[in-house]
Amino acid sequence: MSLKLEDSTLENISSLLDILSREVLSQNKGSEPVQNDLFYVLIIVLMLENGFLPVINDSEVKESVNSYDVQHLIPKKLETGLYEAKFVMFGCSDLPLKLIISPMGALMLINLVINDMNGETYSVCLPISRYVVSPRASSIPMIFRDLKHLSVTFKNKVLSAVKSKILSNYGYPSASLVGLPDEIILFNILPYLPARDVLNISETCKRLKAVASNDGLWREMYKRDYKDNTTVVTSWKTLYKEKYLLQDKTKNSSISIRNIQDHRSVTSFYPDERNIPFYIFPLRDVI
Repeated sequence: MSLKLEDSTLENISSLLDILSREVLSQNKGSEPVQNDLFYVLIIVLMLENGFLPVINDSEVKESVNSYDVQHLIPKKLETGLYEAKFVMFGCSDLPLKLIISPMGALMLINLVINDMNGETYSVCLPISRYVVSPRASSIPMIFRDLKHLSVTFKNKVLSAVKSKILSNYGYPSASLVGLPDEIILFNILPYLPARDVLNISETCKRLKAVASNDGLWREMYKRDYKDNTTVVTSWKTLYKEKYLLQDKTKNSSISIRNIQDHRSVTSFYPDERNIPFYIFPLRDVI
């Protein structure tokens, strides 16, 4: 591909994205808007750019994509309304992956499943119209927007975790937390992070959420942050939250005006408050 998806502009996009988009549009002339199909194409291009190879006809791994293979990459929606495709990571052809994309109104739920690892799944939910803004634009590049954000988000939320898990399965070292043993994460990393960062990590995947929910971890963080000699509690995470709320309450009167200003600043960028990222809200709202 001459240009990566994240480097796309209003004048130029990757050649594969251009070819697939034209094919999708030619097959849907006069039909309803094809935002979902075009979004699926974006994810396929990202998979190929990041070292994942398509599996065609259930068994044939394609190490390079030619004009004939493009036909097999065109989205074919199942009767259930889902999109599915199969991949393997380069060099790991005996560990198949299934890409499942589920339309959910204005959103797309993307799941990448590692079939031979107890169906371990990595997911992200993204708004379609942020990236596919004008399906009937006069030129293909103008159909899309904010592709750098899509590329970074999909890689950080899904692809990096999947790569790390696969490499770990083969015994290779990984630069990601996902590739580290639970014990290392629990005892040697998380206890040294602020509570905000621990919560952010817990949102990345189910495995790290389970690790970050360990009550012993929150006991250590409670004693570290509040210097309290409490010894027996039902839930250290709950106690941490209660202590945080108590301290936060004492500050509310002095910072209420600033909070209103901050809220106005945030909502100016996110008119729909449902789309405000959770990390913008105070810790008390998400712990």
